[in-house]
Amino acid sequence: MNIRRDLWGIGDVLAMKVGEPLLLVQTTSAPNVSARIGKAKHEPRLRTWLACGHRFEVWGWGKRDERWECRRTVLTTDDVAGVIAKSPPRRRRRPPELLLFSPTACPQKES
Repeated sequence: MNIRRDLWGIGDVLAMKVGEPLLLVQTTSAPNVSARIGKAKHEPRLRTWLACGHRFEVWGWGKRDERWECRRTVLTTDDVAGVIAKSPPRRRRRPPELLLFSPTACPQKES
């Protein structure tokens, strides 16, 4: 099973360089940049990330004249200041398999 999840629900790449703040990057296709920015702005963990002095960017990739180009958008604490953050949805537990250990699930051999 191949399950992929963003780091803290907002980032794909974590980059670091000596003497610079950490950079968290959300990558996407060029047409989806605004949707990813909107999603990130409503993530409460992004506020914490930026408040700690780290950086966050959304990189939108698209092909132009047979060459790949990247449009980089930087989000700062000012960009998320007026946005009401949503809590992440709670994960629902799977219901227990009630019949798994029932006597009828694995009948005994009669001797």
